[in-house]
Amino acid sequence: MLKLKYNAAAVKAAIEAGPAGCGCIFFFAFFFISPIIGALTMPYAVNTWLEYLGKDPTFTWYYGLFLGIIPSVGYWSLIVAIITFIAIFFIG
Repeated sequence: MLKLKYNAAAVKAAIEAGPAGCGCIFFFAFFFISPIIGALTMPYAVNTWLEYLGKDPTFTWYYGLFLGIIPSVGYWSLIVAIITFIAIFFIG
């Protein structure tokens, strides 16, 4: 049988610190949520207005993904999509 040596204080500190990598997971989740929101909502909003203006809807999801990387643009795209949805009822 293999006997492992360990430092009891280090183990106790690791347990009290919580799960390893939570800061990293939180950072990546926070960083990637804006591009995902942008990829889902920007094409709807932009293409709806392009159709209303009589042009071809050519805005794709990856344009929204790239624009969502810009800080807070992805979050604002959600608000713009909701406003677009409501506005189309009145002007469409």
